[in-house]
Amino acid sequence: MFGTKSQKDVESVQPIVNQILQIYPSLQSLSNEELREKTLSLKKTIKDFTSDESKQIADIKARIEADVDMDVDAKDNLYKEIDEIEKEIDKKTEEVINQILPEEFAL
Repeated sequence: MFGTKSQKDVESVQPIVNQILQIYPSLQSLSNEELREKTLSLKKTIKDFTSDESKQIADIKARIEADVDMDVDAKDNLYKEIDEIEKEIDKKTEEVINQILPEEFAL
């Protein structure tokens, strides 16, 4: 109930720190190359988690580029759709980063 802002901040991140400390010993024995591969694997996890949305954006952009005579309002609507999909990508990226955060920090 009482305590300083600093104490509250420490309490809020302590569970993550504990997870990192649990993971860290298992990573100590990995070589530099294995650590690089692990990092690439985590990056791929993030990319794969949002791949459907990225494909949707690419498809919409291709439609826009393919139709040079597209109405300005139609283009605007498609760009708004892209904006919404990008917001979803941001949410999903945050979600997956929170899932892999302890492991990433342990690296």
